[in-house]
Amino acid sequence: MQKILRTSMLSLFLVLVLSLAQGTVIYAVPLADNDIVVIVKIGKNSNGTYKYEIADSGDSRASHIWDIAHQEHSMTKVLDYYSQVQDGTTSGLTSDQQALLNFYGGNETDPVYIEIKEGSKGAYCDWKGNFTLKQPSGRVTSEMTPKVIVHRNDPLFTGTDRDLQAQTLVHEIGHGAMSKLYGYDRLPYTEWLHKAHTGGTISDEKLALIEGWAEFTGAYFTGDFTIANDPDNSMTDNRYAYKDIYTRTQLRSKNELLKTEGWVASTLLKLTESGTVSMNDFNLALKNGTPHTFSEMTDELIKIRPEKEGAIKSVIADASFGKLYSSYYSTSSSLASYTSSDNFAPNSLPDFNLPDSSDYNVDKELVGVIIGAFAGALIGSPFGLVGIAVGAIAGVAIGNFIGLQFESKGYTHTPFSPTANQIPEVGITPSSGNNDDDLTTQNQTENTVNLSELRKEVDVAFKTYLNSVQHGTIDEQKLSLKEYKNVHTNYRQQLMKEETSIK
Repeated sequence: MQKILRTSMLSLFLVLVLSLAQGTVIYAVPLADNDIVVIVKIGKNSNGTYKYEIADSGDSRASHIWDIAHQEHSMTKVLDYYSQVQDGTTSGLTSDQQALLNFYGGNETDPVYIEIKEGSKGAYCDWKGNFTLKQPSGRVTSEMTPKVIVHRNDPLFTGTDRDLQAQTLVHEIGHGAMSKLYGYDRLPYTEWLHKAHTGGTISDEKLALIEGWAEFTGAYFTGDFTIANDPDNSMTDNRYAYKDIYTRTQLRSKNELLKTEGWVASTLLKLTESGTVSMNDFNLALKNGTPHTFSEMTDELIKIRPEKEGAIKSVIADASFGKLYSSYYSTSSSLASYTSSDNFAPNSLPDFNLPDSSDYNVDKELVGVIIGAFAGALIGSPFGLVGIAVGAIAGVAIGNFIGLQFESKGYTHTPFSPTANQIPEVGITPSSGNNDDDLTTQNQTENTVNLSELRKEVDVAFKTYLNSVQHGTIDEQKLSLKEYKNVHTNYRQQLMKEETSIK
């Protein structure tokens, strides 16, 4: 009897163990959907390519990557972008381009494949992936598509900084998107792909574009405008334009900038943040021209958007401190000073709207102008003759502004050299002289309010014009420029009337 009881208990125990095991199998689900597939290596094919299977939720590292892909907003956005990039490659292709696309399965879009690899060496993108994949059904498929590799014990992914983990994955997916846009056999190659590099490394122009694009993608989709552990906002602060990104004491040369991935990434970001270039413009430039350097990419962008040539070159000139497209460089870092509009010649200096000599005290302002010109030329001297000339002109304008502060004419004059992010205000201040004018205090207040309202109209009209430069057609630019000139002329006329009344 005891023997039968022991046997029965043992049987029940075995049934319980088997049930738990089956439960584990049942609840370990494949980590794959239309957007992302997490894979692990299981062997090698006879032709030398590797065999993979889909990882399941029982793999903690694979599950962690899966969770990041579906929980982090930046990953959701870049996965959608990756799909859109492939949708865009099926239209308007040559027969050769279509043949290359057939490597990826024709018109179908591939998910992002992420391989969990043994080791601790970091993450990278195999952008010419060629492998077989065993599906949960047992069917084996051949894949020719990029895949992101994450080493299982990489300190970054065993840590807790999910933001940096997401940015790293977005960066690598950016490489995959470039591969999709270029085509399997048209990707740029450089020996620097096998060397260590950082955001501030001076490598070569090919790697600077390859890595610069991926760094830009990481920043664009995450909103974290730096590279790895570099200083916060290092891209928006344009730190990579300097030899030392920390001290920022010496600028890089033109050739050094073009070979620095951090600077390329920063400039691509400035082009989008300013509204000058869209992601779709970038996609078309990569697909149509397959540029291998930043300069080639710039040429492609101008081919696609010829009406934005002035704005594109202005952004690049400002980002390079005049090392590139020096004739478009503005010390005020402005898209307004040089635009592609017919009304603003890109090779001319901005109009500072200086008043006639009869409108102000020449002796007092002359001192300010001379001092300003000298100081500006001195500041611009490190940049050569161009720097001296631009510095002197800017100094004249500033000197003129300072000189006018000594006037007691009842207003402050600001030179008209607005930037895309800062529209100068012309304030109205009470006269510092004796109260012996013809206007009463009440009338002065009313005129001040009216001029202030007019000035707001000028600012609104100018911002509308800037928006048309960045996003509109030539006709829209001309129309908004005409409207701006009208309200600005009206404002100036009212200002002169008030000035005459004060006298």
